[in-house]
Amino acid sequence: MGAPAADGVSRVIVAVGADGRAPAVVDAAARLARDTGSVLEIVHVQQTAVVEEQATETETGEQARAAVVAHLDRVAAQGISAAGQILAGVGDHAAAGRVLARHADRVGARAVAIGRSPRGPLAQFTDGSFTTALTHAAHCTVVLVGPDTDPTDVTADNLETLRTGSI
Repeated sequence: MGAPAADGVSRVIVAVGADGRAPAVVDAAARLARDTGSVLEIVHVQQTAVVEEQATETETGEQARAAVVAHLDRVAAQGISAAGQILAGVGDHAAAGRVLARHADRVGARAVAIGRSPRGPLAQFTDGSFTTALTHAAHCTVVLVGPDTDPTDVTADNLETLRTGSI
Protein backbone atom coordinates (compact mmCIF):
# COMPACT_ATOMS: atom_id res chain seq x y z
CA MET A 1 0.00 0.00 0.00
CA GLY A 2 1.29 3.48 -0.79
CA ALA A 3 2.25 6.00 1.85
CA PRO A 4 -0.72 7.99 3.17
CA ALA A 5 -1.46 11.12 1.18
CA ALA A 6 -0.29 14.35 2.76
CA ASP A 7 -3.85 15.66 2.62
CA GLY A 8 -5.19 12.55 4.37
CA VAL A 9 -7.38 11.63 1.39
CA SER A 10 -7.38 8.02 0.28
CA ARG A 11 -7.33 7.67 -3.51
CA VAL A 12 -8.03 4.94 -6.01
CA ILE A 13 -6.60 5.82 -9.39
CA VAL A 14 -8.06 4.25 -12.49
CA ALA A 15 -5.97 4.23 -15.66
CA VAL A 16 -8.10 4.77 -18.75
CA GLY A 17 -7.21 4.15 -22.34
CA ALA A 18 -9.13 4.93 -25.48
CA ASP A 19 -10.90 1.64 -26.00
CA GLY A 20 -14.50 0.58 -25.55
CA ARG A 21 -13.76 -1.29 -22.33
CA ALA A 22 -12.84 1.88 -20.42
CA PRO A 23 -16.35 2.70 -19.07
CA ALA A 24 -16.66 -0.75 -17.48
CA VAL A 25 -13.16 -0.41 -15.98
CA VAL A 26 -14.02 3.01 -14.55
CA ASP A 27 -17.25 1.63 -13.08
CA ALA A 28 -15.39 -1.25 -11.43
CA ALA A 29 -12.78 1.16 -10.05
CA ALA A 30 -15.57 3.42 -8.76
CA ARG A 31 -16.98 0.45 -6.80
CA LEU A 32 -13.51 -0.23 -5.39
CA ALA A 33 -13.14 3.44 -4.38
CA ARG A 34 -16.59 3.42 -2.76
CA ASP A 35 -15.91 0.17 -0.89
CA THR A 36 -12.60 1.50 0.50
CA GLY A 37 -13.87 5.00 1.32
CA SER A 38 -11.54 6.49 -1.28
CA VAL A 39 -11.78 9.26 -3.84
CA LEU A 40 -11.76 8.09 -7.45
CA GLU A 41 -9.17 9.69 -9.72
CA ILE A 42 -9.50 9.01 -13.45
CA VAL A 43 -6.09 9.23 -15.13
CA HIS A 44 -5.08 9.05 -18.76
CA VAL A 45 -1.44 8.99 -19.83
CA GLN A 46 -1.05 10.89 -23.08
CA GLN A 47 1.88 9.27 -24.81
CA THR A 48 4.46 10.79 -27.08
CA ALA A 49 6.16 8.03 -29.03
CA VAL A 50 9.80 8.38 -30.00
CA VAL A 51 10.88 6.63 -33.18
CA GLU A 52 14.38 7.16 -34.53
CA GLU A 53 14.76 10.43 -32.61
CA GLN A 54 11.43 11.74 -33.90
CA ALA A 55 8.74 12.49 -31.32
CA THR A 56 5.13 11.97 -32.36
CA GLU A 57 2.03 12.47 -30.24
CA THR A 58 -0.24 9.43 -30.36
CA GLU A 59 -3.28 11.66 -29.77
CA THR A 60 -4.01 15.34 -29.39
CA GLY A 61 -4.36 17.04 -26.03
CA GLU A 62 -8.01 17.66 -26.83
CA GLN A 63 -8.60 13.94 -27.49
CA ALA A 64 -6.98 13.03 -24.17
CA ARG A 65 -8.98 15.67 -22.33
CA ALA A 66 -12.24 14.56 -23.98
CA ALA A 67 -11.64 10.96 -22.89
CA VAL A 68 -11.19 11.95 -19.24
CA VAL A 69 -14.06 14.46 -19.22
CA ALA A 70 -16.45 11.89 -20.72
CA HIS A 71 -15.68 9.49 -17.84
CA LEU A 72 -16.00 12.27 -15.26
CA ASP A 73 -19.37 13.31 -16.67
CA ARG A 74 -20.59 9.72 -16.77
CA VAL A 75 -19.65 8.91 -13.15
CA ALA A 76 -20.98 12.28 -11.94
CA ALA A 77 -24.33 11.38 -13.50
CA GLN A 78 -24.25 8.25 -11.30
CA GLY A 79 -23.62 10.37 -8.19
CA ILE A 80 -19.95 9.42 -7.92
CA SER A 81 -17.47 12.15 -7.09
CA ALA A 82 -14.23 11.90 -9.03
CA ALA A 83 -11.25 13.93 -10.18
CA GLY A 84 -9.41 13.68 -13.48
CA GLN A 85 -5.80 13.94 -14.60
CA ILE A 86 -3.91 13.80 -17.85
CA LEU A 87 -0.28 12.83 -17.47
CA ALA A 88 2.37 13.18 -20.16
CA GLY A 89 4.49 10.17 -21.02
CA VAL A 90 7.36 10.09 -23.48
CA GLY A 91 8.42 6.74 -24.83
CA ASP A 92 6.80 3.34 -24.99
CA HIS A 93 4.03 1.72 -22.95
CA ALA A 94 6.45 0.84 -20.15
CA ALA A 95 7.40 4.52 -19.82
CA ALA A 96 3.71 5.37 -19.49
CA GLY A 97 3.36 2.75 -16.73
CA ARG A 98 6.27 4.31 -14.83
CA VAL A 99 4.74 7.81 -15.21
CA LEU A 100 1.51 6.53 -13.67
CA ALA A 101 3.40 4.80 -10.84
CA ARG A 102 5.24 8.03 -9.99
CA HIS A 103 1.93 9.91 -9.94
CA ALA A 104 0.38 7.27 -7.67
CA ASP A 105 3.33 7.58 -5.30
CA ARG A 106 3.17 11.37 -5.37
CA VAL A 107 -0.51 11.45 -4.35
CA GLY A 108 -0.24 8.53 -1.92
CA ALA A 109 -2.74 6.35 -3.81
CA ARG A 110 -4.23 3.35 -2.06
CA ALA A 111 -4.45 1.50 -5.38
CA VAL A 112 -4.20 1.84 -9.14
CA ALA A 113 -6.96 0.04 -11.01
CA ILE A 114 -6.40 -1.15 -14.56
CA GLY A 115 -8.51 -3.10 -17.00
CA ARG A 116 -7.65 -5.95 -19.28
CA SER A 117 -5.86 -4.98 -22.47
CA PRO A 118 -7.72 -5.41 -25.75
CA ARG A 119 -4.41 -6.82 -27.05
CA GLY A 120 -4.70 -9.83 -24.76
CA PRO A 121 -2.90 -11.13 -21.67
CA LEU A 122 0.38 -11.95 -23.42
CA ALA A 123 0.84 -8.34 -24.52
CA GLN A 124 -0.49 -6.89 -21.26
CA PHE A 125 1.65 -8.86 -18.84
CA THR A 126 4.87 -9.31 -20.80
CA ASP A 127 8.14 -7.60 -19.88
CA GLY A 128 8.14 -4.04 -21.19
CA SER A 129 4.38 -3.62 -21.03
CA PHE A 130 2.47 -0.79 -19.35
CA THR A 131 1.09 -3.16 -16.70
CA THR A 132 4.41 -4.83 -15.88
CA ALA A 133 6.23 -1.50 -15.59
CA LEU A 134 3.44 -0.08 -13.42
CA THR A 135 3.45 -3.16 -11.19
CA HIS A 136 7.21 -3.04 -10.65
CA ALA A 137 7.37 0.74 -10.10
CA ALA A 138 4.27 1.43 -7.99
CA HIS A 139 4.45 1.39 -4.20
CA CYS A 140 0.72 0.80 -3.89
CA THR A 141 -1.54 -2.05 -4.88
CA VAL A 142 -2.19 -2.54 -8.60
CA VAL A 143 -5.61 -4.09 -9.17
CA LEU A 144 -6.98 -5.67 -12.34
CA VAL A 145 -10.69 -4.82 -12.55
CA GLY A 146 -13.45 -5.56 -14.98
CA PRO A 147 -17.18 -5.74 -15.32
CA ASP A 148 -17.55 -9.49 -14.83
CA THR A 149 -14.71 -10.38 -12.49
CA ASP A 150 -13.67 -9.75 -8.93
CA PRO A 151 -10.72 -7.37 -8.54
CA THR A 152 -7.38 -9.20 -8.75
CA ASP A 153 -4.17 -7.83 -7.27
CA VAL A 154 -1.36 -7.69 -9.83
CA THR A 155 2.03 -8.43 -8.31
CA ALA A 156 5.48 -9.26 -9.59
CA ASP A 157 4.81 -12.80 -8.34
CA ASN A 158 1.64 -13.40 -10.37
CA LEU A 159 2.53 -11.66 -13.66
CA GLU A 160 3.45 -14.98 -15.29
CA THR A 161 0.16 -16.56 -14.22
CA LEU A 162 -1.75 -13.57 -15.57
CA ARG A 163 0.28 -13.69 -18.81
CA THR A 164 -0.78 -17.29 -19.43
CA GLY A 165 -4.41 -16.45 -18.65
CA SER A 166 -4.61 -18.73 -15.62
CA ILE A 167 -6.21 -15.98 -13.52
